[in-house]
Amino acid sequence: MEPRHQAGALLRCTRDGVVIAIVNDGIGLAGSLSAGKPFRSCAYVDNEDRAQALIDELGSVDAVYEMPISVDLGGHPKLLAFSGAVVGGELILVGSAVEGYTGDIYEDLTRINNEEANALRMALKSLEQRSRHAAIVAHDLRNSVGSIASSAELLLEDLDALAPEQLQLISIIERTSRAALALVSDLLDLTLIETGRLELKPQSIDLGALIQKNVEANRPLAHKKNIQLEAEIAVGLPAVIADPWRVEQVLTNFISNAVKYSEPATGVIVRASAAEGEILVEVCDQGQGIPPDEIDNLFRFYQKTSVRPTGGEQSTGLGLAIARRIVEAHGGKVSVESEVGRGSTFRFTLPCPGAAANV
Repeated sequence: MEPRHQAGALLRCTRDGVVIAIVNDGIGLAGSLSAGKPFRSCAYVDNEDRAQALIDELGSVDAVYEMPISVDLGGHPKLLAFSGAVVGGELILVGSAVEGYTGDIYEDLTRINNEEANALRMALKSLEQRSRHAAIVAHDLRNSVGSIASSAELLLEDLDALAPEQLQLISIIERTSRAALALVSDLLDLTLIETGRLELKPQSIDLGALIQKNVEANRPLAHKKNIQLEAEIAVGLPAVIADPWRVEQVLTNFISNAVKYSEPATGVIVRASAAEGEILVEVCDQGQGIPPDEIDNLFRFYQKTSVRPTGGEQSTGLGLAIARRIVEAHGGKVSVESEVGRGSTFRFTLPCPGAAANV
């Protein structure tokens, strides 16, 4: 096993992703990257867009944690988990091949007593502490808000015992607490992602059956807006290795968004099919569509479009970004096609080495 301090790289870059200096290089990244080159130039083959996405995301947030990017080491790919932070007017990027590399870099910086090293060290420490505190707060808040929502739901089951005014107030409590619970859950997931503690529990799953179950669970949500929600699953879809709970989280986000931004009396279709080496899942709606100049921001944290929910629903601006990170943690990709006035199709893929394209 390679020593941890030799299993990563630490880079200083400009805000637009041009390398200023390679501070630490334990994996030979200098073979494809040097000062003056854009960070994305070290990415392997089809990972340049993902490398650029890391730089772009750091243009709107202070830190990004554990984004998987394959880098080119002498013509061979090596998967690194890249974290980045904005420090002063620069970007600090840390690519780690093993757990503990960032900690070792921090220890190295403590042995260098100069202004630059001190600034890097303090930034890393501050970001780690902030994220850990946020995780604790979000976890405790989720438990408390969840209890309030469940209590309100129980009260609503006994309608005969409630006066109209009481029913209205409890309905407001139940609705707003559910919205708050969704927000806190998103914040907790965001913190887990930022600190690299988002855990996957992969297993062999029947993706077609999982999609059918998820569609059934979300059908009442669609029914409230008179929206037809259906699933179209290709015959003979092979099993995939994935975390079923996290895959359902992605599905629920895509489906709930499709319902949220669609007009009543329209339809939403969830499709799944096999492609070469992967399974493709699509959620197609007949909604408002998204302006072309806003699509690039869809899967970034805290980004919202000019399109508004048709039923006054709430949106945190976190769900799609979380979904993207979950899919990428599985080795898949997300994408979207949209036309204003005609609707949108959100897609994600999951690796499946035995999959062949459906005929």
